[in-house]
Amino acid sequence: MSWRNVRRLRLGLGLALAAGCFAAQALPAAAPRDIGREASDAAGPGRLAVANEPPSSGPVILTPGRFQTVQLGAETVLEAAATGKTPLQFQWQLNGSDLPGATNGTLHLPGIQPEQAGTYSVKVTDAGGTASAVIAHLAVLDLRLCAGVVVAGKTGSVYRVEYAEATGDTNQWQLLGLLTLSNNPAYFMDAGSPLNKKRRYRATLVP
Repeated sequence: MSWRNVRRLRLGLGLALAAGCFAAQALPAAAPRDIGREASDAAGPGRLAVANEPPSSGPVILTPGRFQTVQLGAETVLEAAATGKTPLQFQWQLNGSDLPGATNGTLHLPGIQPEQAGTYSVKVTDAGGTASAVIAHLAVLDLRLCAGVVVAGKTGSVYRVEYAEATGDTNQWQLLGLLTLSNNPAYFMDAGSPLNKKRRYRATLVP
């Protein structure tokens, strides 16, 4: 093959490659897909289909649990904040048992009594499910002033401590207990005095 034929062959290959590249560049771009329209067409005329919608995972309770101490007879308020699909339904519980009528995000507890101490939790329900969480561990503090008798005498002596109702017959003395003086003076407390505020006391030496 002569040098002239080689040059012609190379020139022909170059023109063929250039034509191929031009043809590749000139290909029309694919039209963008309208996924929403395709889903709607697949669902049928007049209907809108939403593809790959994540399922609801239920409500989330945002309020952290806490320890709380309340004075006997006082009022306290517990609150639970939650997110989810509305409407949200609340149910408060005390020690795992439903509290009747306690179906709001806020729980009012007026006039706290000892039997109301315990663990307060809440259940929140929406269309996706139910979540529960402890909101408060409630302790009831019972601070009362008690009357008492101070007895002075010889260490080791035994005294009979008695009381009488101030509004009744003062001669009707009743035994509260026996007090042995381990110290001088010694103190005897009447645990029932907060409920019986009008009493008189006396202490007599046991022979």
